[in-house]
Amino acid sequence: MRRLVIGVKLWRKYIIMPTHYYAASGVKRVRYFSVTCKDSWPPCTVFARLNTRKKPERELGTITTKEDLLTGRDFQLQDGSLLRVRLHGARIHLMRNGQPLPQIPIPTSMLVERRILNRTNSAAAAVALAGILSVIGYPLFVLFLDGTGSDVSSRVPQLVITAALGIVFIVLSVFVYRYSQIALITASVLYGLDTLLLLFQFAGGFQLGATPSSNPVTSLVSHGLFLFWMLRGIVPVKQVCDAVARERVRFGSLAQSMPS
Repeated sequence: MRRLVIGVKLWRKYIIMPTHYYAASGVKRVRYFSVTCKDSWPPCTVFARLNTRKKPERELGTITTKEDLLTGRDFQLQDGSLLRVRLHGARIHLMRNGQPLPQIPIPTSMLVERRILNRTNSAAAAVALAGILSVIGYPLFVLFLDGTGSDVSSRVPQLVITAALGIVFIVLSVFVYRYSQIALITASVLYGLDTLLLLFQFAGGFQLGATPSSNPVTSLVSHGLFLFWMLRGIVPVKQVCDAVARERVRFGSLAQSMPS
């Protein structure tokens, strides 16, 4: 009797969560599956989160009876495989063609507001794009667009420094995409210093190599936009990082307290 009471308490602790998420495990065009249950089960609705923006979520069906939830119900996927949803013990289990799909923490897109996540992604994209332009864009500009007959050899030191700085930005962007505030602050400081050097260079107060292009407006505007996107994402990336960390702790404690 005591085991039954404990099992019911664990089951209620688990099922009271409105939505559970599961890995897609190789299903084409599907990011993950989710099962949304009402406070008093059933009904439970099964969704597939797709890798498309036009229709990001597709409803697979709804389990309306207690018997279907206990015995299991199959849903046909677009690739022809069968997704079975079943309440087993104290957990809702998903199986695809007989293979269990692991439960995953709440996805990042569900933890924070879309505005916060967009600013974080924009900051990471700005860091990555700044690195790519430094490694590829600037050498191409010097070689093909910065006037014919110019002495390219005099700009070799500047090209090497710019390419090295670009590689640093590309590496930092990887960590920013993983919601590292330290990486974003480092990239912002470096890019801010680079912008100041660019201003001094065009003002004649700082020269490295040959004289730069006679039209500095494009470089200054691009630097200003990239720096703005980076600075605007410093606070949001911290919010996303904290939300992901809290969800990992919650999911880990839930997994340890639940029987399989």
